[in-house]
Amino acid sequence: MDALERKTGWGSPAATVLEAAAYMAWADGRIAPEEVSATRGVATVLGVAELGTVGPGILSRGPVEPAVLSLERLGRRERELVYATAAWIAMADGVVDTSEQRALRILQGRLGLRAERCADIEEMVYMHSGEGDWDRRYASVLNTLGTS
Repeated sequence: MDALERKTGWGSPAATVLEAAAYMAWADGRIAPEEVSATRGVATVLGVAELGTVGPGILSRGPVEPAVLSLERLGRRERELVYATAAWIAMADGVVDTSEQRALRILQGRLGLRAERCADIEEMVYMHSGEGDWDRRYASVLNTLGTS
C-alpha cells in the first residue's frame, strides 16, 4: 500500500482506486448519498481528495466504464484494494443489487482475482460496513486487507 501513498495524481494507483469507486457507485444507475460519503472517505484516506472529490466531484462525471480503469500496472495487493474498495462502495447503501453484483464480477475478471479471494474480501468489507464515520471504517478495511 506504500505505493498508493507515494503516488496520488491522476494515473496513479490511488487514482485508479478512486475511479473504481466511481465505477461501482454508478453500477446501479444512481448515486445514493451513502455512496457519495463512502467515496469521499476513500479519497480522504488515500490522500486523493484533491482529484475532484470535493462537492459532487468524480461522481458528477457520470458512469465510468470498466474498460477505462488502468488496472494492468497494478500489483496483486493493489488489485485486491481496488476490489475491496468497489465492494465497500457497493455495500455503502446497505443493498448490493444485481447490477452491482454484475459490476463486481466484471471487475473481478478485469483484475484477474479468483472468486474465492473476492468472496473473502467481500466478507471482510462487510465486517466494516455500517453507518457514518466513513473515513475511519474505510481505513479499517485497508488495515485489515494489509494483514490478510
